[in-house]
Amino acid sequence: MKAYRLDRRERIVQAVERGMSQPEAAALFRVGKRTVKRSLHQWRTTGALAPAPAPADAPPSGPTSTPPCSPRWPPPPTRPWRSIARGGTSRPVG
Repeated sequence: MKAYRLDRRERIVQAVERGMSQPEAAALFRVGKRTVKRSLHQWRTTGALAPAPAPADAPPSGPTSTPPCSPRWPPPPTRPWRSIARGGTSRPVG
């Protein structure tokens, strides 16, 4: 989901700071009540309204490299006969 533009968030906060109720601001700016509440909380705690980075922009967590694949052990059994589907026989090769 895209974040609301910074100027819109500033106007929401200004309206509430000037005395408008949060539900009225939500209706006026056509946003959810929770959006107004989050914007106010962010403004009051950090003093900024810039959106947080998108989750895709966050650095990866966990180990930086993946361990190499271990070889398959024991190895799969080999067939000592020819494939009948390829025109061979069911006799052992050799």
